Amino acid sequence: MSMTALLFGFAMIDNILLLLINIYNIITLSDLETDLMNVRQCCTKLNQTFLPEIALHVMLTVFFIFSNHWLLFLLNVCLDLWFAYVYFKRQPGQLGIYDPLEINNRQRIKAKMREFIIRLPFYLICFFIYLFLLIQALII
Repeated sequence: MSMTALLFGFAMIDNILLLLINIYNIITLSDLETDLMNVRQCCTKLNQTFLPEIALHVMLTVFFIFSNHWLLFLLNVCLDLWFAYVYFKRQPGQLGIYDPLEINNRQRIKAKMREFIIRLPFYLICFFIYLFLLIQALII
């Protein structure tokens, strides 16, 4: 098995984990929206998944740059830059990326939900790209 096939196999597993984290975040926000969970619990759960999501995605981006897959690197670095923007945009006194005082507004919940729903097709498209490239690397 070639290193390229191992890379895309790892990319698929990594992308599945990112999809699961994203779906978990969507479910958590929908629970907050329907008042099944209080704001503090929701923000604690969302903040616990933010850093693992960044770590998984940055690790994947670094592997693509070291393996000279430049188009995949450029595709993934856009989301990494978005994560950096969100991280550095937060206020100094906030408890985390998701602050209970800030997210309590209905419009903020909808905006955060929109972010997660936009990321969902990105991860799905990337999953199928990695699957195609894995099959191609195994055939060749």
